Amino acid sequence: MAHNQKHDIAGADHEVSGNPGDVLKVNGTGDGIVYAPHGRFSKGVGVASAVQIETGAIALGDNGFASGKNTSANGENSTAQGDNTMASGAASTAQGSNTIASGAYSYAGGVGTTVSGNHSFAHNTGGTVTGSGSVLLGGYNRTEAENDMVNVPFLRVSECSEYADNAAAITAGLTVGTVYRTGDLMKIVH
Repeated sequence: MAHNQKHDIAGADHEVSGNPGDVLKVNGTGDGIVYAPHGRFSKGVGVASAVQIETGAIALGDNGFASGKNTSANGENSTAQGDNTMASGAASTAQGSNTIASGAYSYAGGVGTTVSGNHSFAHNTGGTVTGSGSVLLGGYNRTEAENDMVNVPFLRVSECSEYADNAAAITAGLTVGTVYRTGDLMKIVH
């Protein structure tokens, strides 16, 4: 049985029709923006579960969202935005240009960034993260392959309290793992 619905998107009426499991067809324009998404019905309810905006954007994953030129959101609950981006991991996000997020719950942003590690995050140019639970911020052409690591190529600490030693830092209320300094030396409470 075909489902037909009429929706108001961006101030213009759009006809939506299809069968449960079919690709939705939405055509029309609103406020000067061409809106032509494709998605699938969710469990036959008649609600789009995947949305594609712009030519060349493909959202195949359940609850996926793709926007931009040659973007693809194939993972369940994934998002791809920008130019030539692909989010294939479950709940992954790819943004920017030529980025790939294939790890589950991963994020790839910037230009030419690839994240295949699960629960990992990268935002830089030409970077790759293969380790799980890892973060790569900034820089060019850097790789983080270890698990549970944070890679920041250049770090500037704007404020860092000064203490005579570890005992003085603890007495002042700092907890294990907190950064402090003694003169020109950076230290970590242990």
